[in-house]
Amino acid sequence: MPYSILGRTIGVCCKRNAEWIPFLESLRDSGFGRVELSLDEAGCSSLLHDAGLVGRVRELLQSLGIGASVHSVGGTNLGEKLSRIRQVSVELVCESVEVADRVGAEWLTVHLGSAGIPNRSADRKRGRLDVAIEALEEILRRTRGSTVRLGLENLPCMPPDWPMCRLGDRSEEFEYVFDGLNSERAGLVFDYGHARLYGGDASREWVERLKERIFAFHLHSNNRLEDLHRSLGPSDAPELRRFVAEVTKVSARAPFLLENYSLEEALESISALRAAESGLLSHA
Repeated sequence: MPYSILGRTIGVCCKRNAEWIPFLESLRDSGFGRVELSLDEAGCSSLLHDAGLVGRVRELLQSLGIGASVHSVGGTNLGEKLSRIRQVSVELVCESVEVADRVGAEWLTVHLGSAGIPNRSADRKRGRLDVAIEALEEILRRTRGSTVRLGLENLPCMPPDWPMCRLGDRSEEFEYVFDGLNSERAGLVFDYGHARLYGGDASREWVERLKERIFAFHLHSNNRLEDLHRSLGPSDAPELRRFVAEVTKVSARAPFLLENYSLEEALESISALRAAESGLLSHA
């Protein structure tokens, strides 16, 4: 029986590309309806350069009959102000789109990047978002023949006086980016764990403002100080129940993707989700 919460498909993430094949093989008859496969490096041994392995991944996904997405290489910065350095990020994302295309993925999850300015500097930050929009426009133009969409992922919202910030840490920033791009190929992968860091909240505002753009939800837990990607548990119950209720009210059927480091942790997260579902149904 496929895993689902209130009719919503449950997927799982593989965080290391060296484990793609055994991870996929372990999903047979597992109940997970989707998978997100992360590219964790871009050197000569990366799947970016291994056509045979990519073909094997596509065959496995087809035999499993599950949907897929790919997470782009970490560390890219589409808002980097130095064009020569930024261009490397653009190249890596374009190559990642190609890999996603070849495995039959629906979207590529992408981080916008960071900037060495505090979050309180709204005007300067908007200037870096403009740079990221230009980079995304180039990526969309160079990959226009692909059906792979770009799932832009929200990043943690740093405290206002910290000497750096993440691009795409607030719902209004994504509204600005999507308005600037004016492309249906770009959407949001909402990360519940990222939204909870540094005193943040996975609030209804995100889902209500961007509901038409949401491709999927990444679910994992943390201590609000580190991006731990640990399993959801009893301590998450009140907030998780509220979040699931909010998503159910305003969002389409975007899947929940459990972004933990192992299948065992993902199964623990499913238990927490089922408890949240049971609590909602008992109060319906």
